[in-house]
Amino acid sequence: MIDKAKLGFWELFTYFLIGLLITVFITVYAIQFDYVSWAKVVKNTKDSGAVGVVFSPILFLIIGLVFEPFSNYFLDFIEKLPFLKRRESRGVAALFPLVAPHLPASLGERQRFRYCKAVVEQNFPNSNLSVFLARFGFYRSLGMLMLLLFPITLFFIKITIFSALTSSIYLILSFIFIKRAQSFKGHMEYEAFFNFIAYKENVIFKGNNLQNP
Repeated sequence: MIDKAKLGFWELFTYFLIGLLITVFITVYAIQFDYVSWAKVVKNTKDSGAVGVVFSPILFLIIGLVFEPFSNYFLDFIEKLPFLKRRESRGVAALFPLVAPHLPASLGERQRFRYCKAVVEQNFPNSNLSVFLARFGFYRSLGMLMLLLFPITLFFIKITIFSALTSSIYLILSFIFIKRAQSFKGHMEYEAFFNFIAYKENVIFKGNNLQNP
């Protein structure tokens, strides 16, 4: 059974908030390119009334849902660059020798984390894993959004000091958010491995007590 709280964290941070930000930026740039005016945006927002209140959150969720797999793919590509390559957390490296004996030998590197994550989600529903996962997804998508806005602002808007400064800020923010996403991914892995070890050690402890009453 799916944990609604965990779904809620992921949907709120990775889908809803990112979808909202994308909608805001699309509106701002549509005004910048003279496709629409502020007055028309305000008028349409007021005229939408209750329909807008109901369907806007759904629209934001759908936009974020569509954007998320693209941000996932491009982050994997960008992390191949030496200066953006993710470094393994020291805490994770220290825990892994304790995790390895409890893992099936056939699991690959990525499968090991997924296996531990699945065990933790099933047995520790109140862990912080879902929070770290949601924040990782949020910063990953936000970093990719800033990176996408960088060339749009630089090449498609008339080049001025303001547009050059804005595009530079987007690029800097993109790198900051990508690094932040990598940091939360490390926290997520540490949380998964630590709770996995706790669960396995507890199972072994209980098993030994049953054998030696």
